[in-house]
Amino acid sequence: MIDKTISHYKILEKIGEGGMGVVYKARDLKLDRLVALKFLPHRVITREDEKERFIREARAASSLDHNNICAIHEIDETDEGQLFIAMAFYEGKTLDTGIRAEKFRLDEAAEYAIQISEGLRKAHEKNIIHRDIKPSNIMLTSDGIVKILDFGLAKLPAQNNLTRDGTTMGTLAYMSPEQARGDRTDNRTDIWSLGVILYEMLTGEVPFKGDYDQAVVYSIVNDAFKPASGLRPEIPPDLDRIITKCLQKDPADRYQQVDELIIDLRNLDRTAKSDQISREGAQGKKRYNSKMVLSSAGIVLALAIAVYYLISGRSENPESGTNTTVWKNSIAVLPFVDLSPLKDQEYFCDGMTDKILTNLTKFKVLKVISRTSVMKYKNTNMSIQKIGGELQVKNILEGSILKSGNRIRVTAQLINAETGAHLWADDYERQLDDIFDIQDEVSEKIADKLLVNLSPQDIRTKKSPRPKNTEAYDYFLKGKYLNRKFWSDSRKNLPDFQASIEMFQKALDFDSSYSLAYAGLADLYDTYINFYPETKEKFLPLQEKYVTEAYALDSTSAYVNFCMSLLYAQKNDRENNYRYLKKTVSINNNSPDVHHSLSIFLRARGLYDLAVKHMNRAIELDPLVPYYYAARGNCWRSMGEFESALTGFRRALEFDPDHWDILSGYASCQIDAMKYAEAEATMKKYSELYPDGTRVNYYKAIRYALNGDRDKALETKSGDALNVYLILNMKKEAIKKLIDLFKIEKPEEQSSYLMLKNQHRFDNLRSDPGFQTLLEQQRILYEQNLKKYGDIDI
Repeated sequence: MIDKTISHYKILEKIGEGGMGVVYKARDLKLDRLVALKFLPHRVITREDEKERFIREARAASSLDHNNICAIHEIDETDEGQLFIAMAFYEGKTLDTGIRAEKFRLDEAAEYAIQISEGLRKAHEKNIIHRDIKPSNIMLTSDGIVKILDFGLAKLPAQNNLTRDGTTMGTLAYMSPEQARGDRTDNRTDIWSLGVILYEMLTGEVPFKGDYDQAVVYSIVNDAFKPASGLRPEIPPDLDRIITKCLQKDPADRYQQVDELIIDLRNLDRTAKSDQISREGAQGKKRYNSKMVLSSAGIVLALAIAVYYLISGRSENPESGTNTTVWKNSIAVLPFVDLSPLKDQEYFCDGMTDKILTNLTKFKVLKVISRTSVMKYKNTNMSIQKIGGELQVKNILEGSILKSGNRIRVTAQLINAETGAHLWADDYERQLDDIFDIQDEVSEKIADKLLVNLSPQDIRTKKSPRPKNTEAYDYFLKGKYLNRKFWSDSRKNLPDFQASIEMFQKALDFDSSYSLAYAGLADLYDTYINFYPETKEKFLPLQEKYVTEAYALDSTSAYVNFCMSLLYAQKNDRENNYRYLKKTVSINNNSPDVHHSLSIFLRARGLYDLAVKHMNRAIELDPLVPYYYAARGNCWRSMGEFESALTGFRRALEFDPDHWDILSGYASCQIDAMKYAEAEATMKKYSELYPDGTRVNYYKAIRYALNGDRDKALETKSGDALNVYLILNMKKEAIKKLIDLFKIEKPEEQSSYLMLKNQHRFDNLRSDPGFQTLLEQQRILYEQNLKKYGDIDI
């Protein structure tokens, strides 16, 4: 076969042979690219109807577009009627080669299992089951990417027969019990097989063995297996539990969807302290992960995470951030209703909502929905059940305030959002001076109802500091109200800004030790500088003055520490910015603003995987903010996880379909993913809505490049040329552009390692020495940033 041309493929060399055929490396003469050709033996398909069914199903599998699935280019047959599949060619080795050589590190095995799971998730979404997941069908490319092979063979007729030749498509040891019995199979069969692979990567052995085929089948169907930790003691309990759940005999007892397995794998703690001896041997080098960060706080703490989940009742999907939260201890505090005769106490009602939220967020086992999302339901007639469903919470607090002179009446009720049942209700008719007692009492009642494991003393210690008098508090609430009004008004009304300053200063006139009023002023000036950067020189000293005074008065306040982080962000002091963000999270893990800020910070360092973690948390706490979904989409996009990224942008556009920045991000994601037909519609919409937008010329250049009009593309590209060069296959120019874009000047600057490593648009550059040098530089920078900033546990 060597040097023979079949169709438009020239055979170069033989690269493999197994029960299901021979594989050759070949050159596609039409597109001038390397491919792998797999020739299926004649015995596999003996009837014409079998052939037609196989081709139909293989074509369906070829539609799978995912970073962890080997791309199928074509299904064809030789003049002699022998079927062959043309697939993408990757430099690397199959997983069975690595397993035979030695056991994998814990973090390495978990990383590969996640990548295999991600590929399976994509296939299962399309109702395509592999049914032959085994190490020889898993390729490890030279740049660390897992590729699942042979999806096109998922339903060959011979697969259901136990035969010595090929041993049921290869290896009995990875078959599920239902598959071994010849029963109906579904996606849970793939999950079983992945569990076997994970076990073998960690221990070097398969869990079910036998001296001959039927003995292996008997063991799979009937025998218990020895826990992986029994063969390798440093395997933590949570990893043992994951494997055990994959390998349940009854499919109903396994993970029902691969998403659940991905969640548990990613929830394994983030450092591999238990695997300090690397595969290099006694040198004991500590190596950092390239795709999933299992390298920040110690896998031995995984049990602590499990305890946290048990206490909190949390069993949601932290990757999605939506639709799967089933926390028992979750609550949304709806805006209190103003019942005053003049309807002039909106600011006071908002203050009541804020104060209770602040008190409740101190309980880390509570999921407390942020103010931004609950404000959507102000003055709404929507049912409690529907609100609970949209916010994904089990409990709702609603209330009203009637304020008249120096008297106040507060009504509050806690409701089960699923059933509508009232869990607690009370009325408070007091003097205005008692407002702080009411706020604390309402918060304590809620905590007492929801957090049965906490003592009354535990609950009381969560009280927030109080101002000295109600006058200071009243002016502080007015200042916050006007600040939000200024921030949310697209016109940025200057009188609101000036009035907000006046209200905060009056609060300080009544209470000069009121730390939150100082922090409010600092926050206000930060907002103004962000919208009007030309005022930075004037207002930055005032921002620093007020936040410094706030911190001197109360260094334990989450809000004050967050305002300190904002100051250092304005001063471009990365170290202190991160320091105070980290401290804020340790005080209050329930602030979406802080998690959003941390995500932005980590993304700017190239730690996209960690940035996603914080955006997941922000979305859990504030699920109705569109730019959170877009921000998470940008992180996924940078990691090359385009399906997740595009889903995120589409979710953001559901909230705000015409937002220029979200549209722009969506189009850029489609272009980076090389989904050019889809990108065309988004680029067109952006250009029509924003004809003077900054991306219009870039989109024109992309269109010219796609149409092969090199001269016009280069003439129109302006400064954003990388994708234009890549589309035009201008490798030298693309490498130079990358070097210019990602030049290393300071260790704190952004690493593009995950992007360069994972995105397919760079595949044609990977063999270039300049690209390899750049990739290695970015890897070093990534690991430096990971070591420096990858230690926040949420």
